[in-house]
This record gives sequence, structure tokens and C-alpha cells, in this order.
Amino acid sequence: EGLAAGLVAQHGYPAVSPNDAAPMDNNAANIGRQMVVSAGCANCHNVGEFVGGQSPSTAGINLAHTAERLMYPYFHRWMLNPPRIWPETVMPRYFSGGKGPFPFYDGNIDQQIRALWEYMRLGPNMPAPQ
Repeated sequence: EGLAAGLVAQHGYPAVSPNDAAPMDNNAANIGRQMVVSAGCANCHNVGEFVGGQSPSTAGINLAHTAERLMYPYFHRWMLNPPRIWPETVMPRYFSGGKGPFPFYDGNIDQQIRALWEYMRLGPNMPAPQ
């Protein structure tokens, strides 16, 4: 507990993650859900009560817990290049080359990542990725 508090303080963050102050964007959350479906995220992640098709070697965190566990700046950085943060991750790099891989927001990477975040902000109320 002390180590965690020291690490976040060293990086200028509070000991408890603040809630995202931005109002919920339900349209972006729906787009984020569509992106989760098209990218096949449920192949490695559960989404709330929805159980994906992951194997024990590829199981990622339940996406319904993402926003409660991470701060948005970290999530954004992670999504840009997961292996840069954790070299052993099996999560691929989806965002590279200056344009997002999805047909939303004219390929704007920041908007696409924010849409994923909005879907994650739904937490236990996330509709299943079907």
C-alpha cells in the first residue's frame, strides 16, 4: 500500500483516482462498443457478465472494471502502444501510423480512444459486445 502511494505521488497523481469529470457521452460509448466488437476485444476480455472466448494465457482484465482501475491518461497511453507499457502483453498495438484503425471520427486516434473510454465508463452497465 505504501509503495503504491509513493509511486503515484512521485508521478504527481493523487492516491485515489478522481472520477472523470467529463459528462458521459452515450453516443461515444455506443461507438466504443462497436469498436470493441469489431476489434474482437472479447476474445481476451470479459465485458461485465459477458464471458469472452479467452484462454488462460491471453485473459485480460474485465473491461467493466477498466475505468474504476485506471485514470484516463494512463488508459490513453496504454491504448497507443500496450507493449511499450508492458513488453510481455499479448495485446496488439491497434493505434499506429497516425490514423486509428476504425471507421469512426475520420480515423482520429484521440477520439477513437476516448470512445473506448466512454464505453468502459459504463462499468457494470456496459452492454455486451454482441
